[in-house]
Amino acid sequence: MDPLSVAGIGLGAVSLTIQIFAGCIKGYQIFSDAAGVPSQYQHLLTRLRIEKTRLLSWGEQIGLLEASLTVTSTSLDLNSSVINDVLLEIQAAFRACVDIQGKYDPFIEQLVIPPSSQRKQKRIPTQALLERVLSVSERLSHAAARLQWAMVKQDSFKKLIEKLIVFNDRMESFLDRNALAEIHNMQIQSNMTLLQVTNEVTQLRLLVEALSITRQPIGHGTFSSGIRPTSERKDSESIVAGLAKFKAEAILVERDVLQQNPTRINLSDIILEHSDVETTRSTGKFQQYNIWLEWREQVEDERSSHQIQNIIDQRVKHLTTLLCNKDKSSLFRTPSCLGYVCDKRDEVPRYALVYKVEVPPSSKYLGLQTLRDALKSIRMPSLGKRIALSSEVAESLFYLHTVSWLHKGLRSDSIVFVRQQAMEGPGGDGNTVNISSPILSGFDYSRPDLIDAQTFHNIMRVEHDLYRHPDLLQLRTKRSQKSYDLYSLGLVLIEIALWRPIEEIVGIEVRRSRLLEVGQKLSKLGDTGNVLRSELAAQVGDEYADLTTCCIIGGGSIGASPGSDETDPDVAAHMQEAFFENVVQKLRQLRV
Repeated sequence: MDPLSVAGIGLGAVSLTIQIFAGCIKGYQIFSDAAGVPSQYQHLLTRLRIEKTRLLSWGEQIGLLEASLTVTSTSLDLNSSVINDVLLEIQAAFRACVDIQGKYDPFIEQLVIPPSSQRKQKRIPTQALLERVLSVSERLSHAAARLQWAMVKQDSFKKLIEKLIVFNDRMESFLDRNALAEIHNMQIQSNMTLLQVTNEVTQLRLLVEALSITRQPIGHGTFSSGIRPTSERKDSESIVAGLAKFKAEAILVERDVLQQNPTRINLSDIILEHSDVETTRSTGKFQQYNIWLEWREQVEDERSSHQIQNIIDQRVKHLTTLLCNKDKSSLFRTPSCLGYVCDKRDEVPRYALVYKVEVPPSSKYLGLQTLRDALKSIRMPSLGKRIALSSEVAESLFYLHTVSWLHKGLRSDSIVFVRQQAMEGPGGDGNTVNISSPILSGFDYSRPDLIDAQTFHNIMRVEHDLYRHPDLLQLRTKRSQKSYDLYSLGLVLIEIALWRPIEEIVGIEVRRSRLLEVGQKLSKLGDTGNVLRSELAAQVGDEYADLTTCCIIGGGSIGASPGSDETDPDVAAHMQEAFFENVVQKLRQLRV
């Protein structure tokens, strides 16, 4: 008896579609667990697992995996015949890829269509059904011989994957627009989670290769091979592949495996607008470029000055290499890095990253302005523009965290706008600052979130320390972590919402002795009747106030219980899922 016949025992009047669907999932299971797969086919197995997740997500959206199947979806009712045909083709594709069938055949040889009267009977919850089918499959995998790679038609395996991709594209075409958008978000989150928990360079490269497989027309079957994936799906796969490639290179850079030749720029070759380089940000000209420099602040460390200097020099080179990387995603919203400067005129060398100002040819560059400056000098923008800015900043940090990169210096001063000649059209509104195009800077101390990554205590300006998590202000040996970045994000989101600097919002003077009051006051945001929470809700709505509170208070709302190890892959995955669901997605969905 084949596995799905056994799995079907006890399902009673479960619909034919569910039976065939379960057979497809069983096919994915058997091929995913195949023994002895050579290394050159591992990327295909990775893509196989991605397509399995896509099919399961489709099943949930179409109505197969709901808690109750007493009422099926309209799409399933209207398209049940062609859906069954496509599912059967998926089974046939698996079966055709195996040289010797029989006990390895994961599918039903002869399907018996239940009478219509039986099909309408009450069905058991599909989530439980899926678990039950997979449980049976798991037991069978121990009872029967495991599929050996020698049984697979190796020259057909790549074609099998290409077919599965197109089959899933076809299945998704039965969904309405809202369901398609939701399944797209589910797949993005699934792929981002896969990226988050993958920390080995070899596995990251497999993921890149898997997501780069192109869709090939099938050319035969029960449906048109002209079905094409949505542009959003192709874009999302390209984004994840790009992020995986960048993450792999970041790991190699951090471990000094990848050859690094970051450009060191002589300070004498730069024309500074002001001769004073004691600021944290300087502007000027280098060759034909308008540029700005971001100077690293000093560090406080018990190690010898020579030892700490070597670490800083290495960190600057690592960071410059990453920021200059041609594969760096535009979703990070980081500036274009030209190289770094080392100023040795003082006893202790000072380093700065050199960034190029990018302005459209039709615009005139007028200078830079930070969000912190804008809060004081620009009238409060419309609610829609403030929400859009918040979303851009949150997504930038989300994608940085996806590749396990800590920012460590997120604040309104590290969000930069390019001042340009005022233009007509969207974003112009007579102002020289277009807040819809923020640049995320302030990467002076940014680093990969790796256990073995070097870290040390930084001496930061008091106005910068306003945004630091209380733990970092009190515990000198505490390492930065993602929840601390989220705390800083929460403060910036509050500033954008109310369009005032954080010290004005919480009512303190900017003095080091009062820094802890920021965290103390914001920790009460979740309290009933909190005045600041009420002001936020009045200005930007309850959803925005809730997601801001989520960032600042942390804990379970960001996927990390107190004391959890945020470098643990499972914890990191939960945090990234919570970041997406509770912050990024909610900001995207806010409507004005």
